[in-house]
Amino acid sequence: MKKLLVVLAVLTLGALASAQTWYFQNSTGSETYCNFEVFNMTTPPVAAGTDNLETYCGGEFNATFVGYKTSLTAANNPAGFAVKGVIVGDNIYDAFSLGYTGDQWTVASAWKKPGKKGCVAPAGEAWVGVAGASGTYFGDNYGLLTCTPPEIPQSGKKSTTAFKIQ
Repeated sequence: MKKLLVVLAVLTLGALASAQTWYFQNSTGSETYCNFEVFNMTTPPVAAGTDNLETYCGGEFNATFVGYKTSLTAANNPAGFAVKGVIVGDNIYDAFSLGYTGDQWTVASAWKKPGKKGCVAPAGEAWVGVAGASGTYFGDNYGLLTCTPPEIPQSGKKSTTAFKIQ
C-alpha cells in the first residue's frame, strides 16, 4: 500500500510540474484572446488540460481538451508554418453553448515544458486552430503564444481563438 501511495504521489507531482499556461494572441501580437490553455502532460505522449473560458471570457464553464504530442509541418498546416508540440481536440463550442453543437475546434500548439525561469513563450507563430462541423471545414485561426494574460476591452466584446463573443 505504501508503494502505491508513493507511485501516485510521484505521478501527481510529475503532472503538476509539467503544467503550462499559454495565452493566445493573433498573428501580429496586437490582440490577446480571452481564452487560454492550461496544459497538463498527464501521460506522455498524451496532452490534456483546460481551455479556460471563465476567467476572461465570462463563460459559465471551461472547455476541456485532449490530444497528443506531435509535429505539424509547414506543408500540412493551413497557415503555412511548422508546429512542434501538441495537437488537441477542444470542446469550446459545446462549453459556450451549454450543450452539444457538433462543432469541433482542433488546435496545434507549440507546447513545451516550463523551464527553470518559468514561462518562456516560443518565438514566432506558434498555434493554429481549425474548425469543422458535420464533416465540413469552416475556418481556421492562428497566431502567437504569450505568458501575459489579456486585457479585457472596455466595449465588453471579447474574442476567443474560435469566435467572437458579443
